[in-house]
Amino acid sequence: MNENLFLSCRTTLLLLSISCFNISCNAKNNKKEPSITTQNIDSTILFETDEEISFLFMGDFMQHSPQIKAAKDSIGNYNYEHYFEYTNSLINNVDFAIANLEVTLAGEPYDGYPRFSSPDEYVVAIQNAGFDVLATSNNHSNDCGSSGLARTINVLDSLKFMHLGTYKDSIERINNYPLIIKKNGIKVALLNYTYGTNGLDTKHPNIVNMIDEEIILQDIQIARDSNIDKIIVITHWGGEYRSFPDEYQKKWGEWLLSNGADIVIGGHPHWVQPAEYRKDSLDNERIIIWSLGNIVSNQRSSIMKMEHTDGGSSLQFTLYRDSTGEVKFKNIGYHLHWVWLHNKDNRKRYQILPISKSEKIILDMDERSKKELKRFIDNERSLYLQNNINVPEFQYNLKSDSYYLE
Repeated sequence: MNENLFLSCRTTLLLLSISCFNISCNAKNNKKEPSITTQNIDSTILFETDEEISFLFMGDFMQHSPQIKAAKDSIGNYNYEHYFEYTNSLINNVDFAIANLEVTLAGEPYDGYPRFSSPDEYVVAIQNAGFDVLATSNNHSNDCGSSGLARTINVLDSLKFMHLGTYKDSIERINNYPLIIKKNGIKVALLNYTYGTNGLDTKHPNIVNMIDEEIILQDIQIARDSNIDKIIVITHWGGEYRSFPDEYQKKWGEWLLSNGADIVIGGHPHWVQPAEYRKDSLDNERIIIWSLGNIVSNQRSSIMKMEHTDGGSSLQFTLYRDSTGEVKFKNIGYHLHWVWLHNKDNRKRYQILPISKSEKIILDMDERSKKELKRFIDNERSLYLQNNINVPEFQYNLKSDSYYLE
């Protein structure tokens, strides 16, 4: 294609885009800007327009008792900002960063497993780190009863932090679910469900979204009626401490992909499980990642059960609208990240360390940590290299402090 024709097409296709959400939020100034490129598919020139939106999905935000204790300073304040010292470019180079909040914000007394109640400062730090949306439907949603569920929602709302999965009543759910986000002309519906709540009943009129065929089909239809481009389902499911999906995950994962979900994001096993990008002969595209593992937790031990819990993965991808009007995937890949637990300034520190970045920077790390980090990298990278389908690893560029796919 000659330069003049390209410039003419570029001028014609550029549109003024308005970012909007069904919940008001402020856009980050440091989010990446879209661009126009061309690609040749089957001898037909298709343009990628300025209509695109990028996502990063991370796993479970845990908060065990040792984490709460370590975050408390000498005058009784809680601080978690150091968790994210190494993650700025990982989280903020996408339009929307989304994760699972596997704790309640039920107020004092704070506690970890088995009934999680975390300081509000925890979610403030998560938001300050660049996260845009939190899923709250998981097996710990009812840990602190109706008051804990309601207070979690109230805190998130007070921060104007978008969330989905649990609701104080049916009216709130009708008004806010599915969570629909829109940017640069692309409209996406987010859905969130859990397999259960550890035997703790959801008290009326509260709602915790459960994995249920009839309910999910109704929600998918509501999303479709909103003229969305893609449906993303965040699921809390499966047996814990496994590297591969169990039969329950496989059953529901395939059912979701067959009944309207374009992307399925799994969590709960606390270990990472493979990711798949599927494209059939009709150019239908689907993505599923069976489990993202932990973002941060105190789950770590030399025993085999906990050998994979000291880190997790994240899935990154971009949706774009081509010149035919169809929304497609590009730049699909994963990141691995490990929880570096160490002492700094006479205090215990939990820090999320992106793996590809850790391999390019100099860290003052003791020999035990180096050994644990190497074990995590060897285990999880080999799992993904051998079992992922068309989902490669993002690499880190030290000079530009950014990530790229080879």
